[in-house]
Amino acid sequence: MATISEALAIAIQHHQGGRLQAAEQIYRQILDAEPNQADAIHLLGLIAHQVGKHGIALEYIGRAIELKGNEATFHSDLAGVYVGLRRLPEAVACYRRALELKPDYAWVHSNLLYTRVFCPGYDAQAIFEEHRRWSRQHGSSSPIPTTALSTAGCGLAMFRRTFATMLSLFSQYLCSLHTTIRASRSFAMPT
Repeated sequence: MATISEALAIAIQHHQGGRLQAAEQIYRQILDAEPNQADAIHLLGLIAHQVGKHGIALEYIGRAIELKGNEATFHSDLAGVYVGLRRLPEAVACYRRALELKPDYAWVHSNLLYTRVFCPGYDAQAIFEEHRRWSRQHGSSSPIPTTALSTAGCGLAMFRRTFATMLSLFSQYLCSLHTTIRASRSFAMPT
């Protein structure tokens, strides 16, 4: 019989390998034995996020945070779920909390900056100042750690989904900007 930590390691290997059903089954077995095992709850939330069940992901990762609130990765992953839901102010708050817990999290700081660009009430000067803070804190040579690909190593799929969402939002922003420019030109130009 495997210990909880051994079972968790096996489940993470499945998760990393894209065998989500096998990973989920083991996470659930862990929770049958230890219902408040925060890592298993968090990783179930990641699976839910990966398959597009963002509401369930919010519940699981939120529960994991209730149990183990000082885990920066949990807050960062919750931010990713909020990005998937296009609830960007909540995502920004989660990224900020992750940075409070782990200030040297360069890639989370980058995600925060990127997300802020698409938030309602975009403030270019504030974002510029945030970029300056990032540069002072992390420097231009700050590598992205391998843990940035998530606890379960399934970050590439989540990155792709998050990037696609942000690209879609950026496209909408550009269309809106284009429409605004055209409208202002037609308004300013006599016909």
